[in-house]
Amino acid sequence: MPDRQLLDAYLERLIDSMALPDAERHAAVEEIAAHVDDAMADLEGRGVPTDVAERRALEHLGSPERLADDLTAARRQGSHALAAVGAALRISIVTGLQSLFLAWALIFVVAITASLAVAGVSRLFGTAILQADWTPVTASLFPAVAACAVAYGIGRTILAPVALAARRPAAQVRLPLAVSGVTLTAWIALTVVAAPYHLAAALLMTSAPAWYLFGLLRHRARPTPVLSSRALVFTLAVFAIGAGLVFAVGGSPSVTSIESEAFDPNVEYARIGPFVDLEDPPLGFIVHDASKVQPGPGPGPVHIERSAVAPPGFLDAWGDVRLEVWPGTPGRPNGSVMDSEATEPLATGAMTFDGRRLTGTVEFVPRPDREHYYVATTGIDADGVRMQLAWPDLEWWRWEGTVVDFVRASAGWR
Repeated sequence: MPDRQLLDAYLERLIDSMALPDAERHAAVEEIAAHVDDAMADLEGRGVPTDVAERRALEHLGSPERLADDLTAARRQGSHALAAVGAALRISIVTGLQSLFLAWALIFVVAITASLAVAGVSRLFGTAILQADWTPVTASLFPAVAACAVAYGIGRTILAPVALAARRPAAQVRLPLAVSGVTLTAWIALTVVAAPYHLAAALLMTSAPAWYLFGLLRHRARPTPVLSSRALVFTLAVFAIGAGLVFAVGGSPSVTSIESEAFDPNVEYARIGPFVDLEDPPLGFIVHDASKVQPGPGPGPVHIERSAVAPPGFLDAWGDVRLEVWPGTPGRPNGSVMDSEATEPLATGAMTFDGRRLTGTVEFVPRPDREHYYVATTGIDADGVRMQLAWPDLEWWRWEGTVVDFVRASAGWR
């Protein structure tokens, strides 16, 4: 090997192995190079050939990786652990914001493309596809995609800066970063980010810690660069042009009238019980009672209260009077407001009497796939038949919560 190439290769490996800032790294390398030059000069003065002197001087230093660890450890201080925490926080915030912006920019571009395609199809095959409500899918799927992109971006860029701040090799920092990062990512993804989840979006959000770990295993030396002003202007222009194209191509969807079909309420709601008198029921609750539940969104539980003045003789005619909450149909009701597959109420609450004053409360966990619920007031007559004693009542509540809330709601846990 030509003169000095062994030393150059050694110093190059030494530089790559030291977890030190650039200034300290180059100073250490210069010191080692000077030490090798002195050792070689001493050997050459004793008649040793230059190439042999170079080899012996480097062999005396040992492997460059081990020497790098020793040099790094010699410059390590207690404050560097705190500096590593600060670096981890800084990288997480900066890279997280960059990844979040880029993810939503890509999501918006994909959404524009899909909207243009749907609008074009509607021109050929009608506007029925434009009337479909995609919100339940996009409202939770898009945040989950963005969260996974942020987790991956942070994992891929955090290792090198933290190792440098801690004055430790990347191999020593990787495991603590993996444990702490996966734990923190799981906590945020499962208990902090709220959305109207469905199963696919909840599973994707649950995978955010795995994306962080995947990014950590594929780390690179430098964080993702901030978007330039030109790239930012271009992205905003794409948003504006795309929105205008969607509006121009889509047009105004036509509304098709649907003839209503007559139905018997007592047949429709037979699982709850027939109405005593749909026109003049014995119990009439105040429609705008302040105790009524207000529209969501939220994870619940939902608390419903009802009160009325019972007619004379009511207690003698009816027993086991209670409130019942039944699930409505998935999506917006079109015709029937009852879930045809429901066999029992989501929750029941007994009505209590104070003289002729009748009051009742019921609490239930709203379901992620429903937006409305049928609230019935029922009682058992002298023949043991359960019947509805009040006007039909429909409550609206759009579920929204974290992944943990989604699991609890799907399982029916309070």
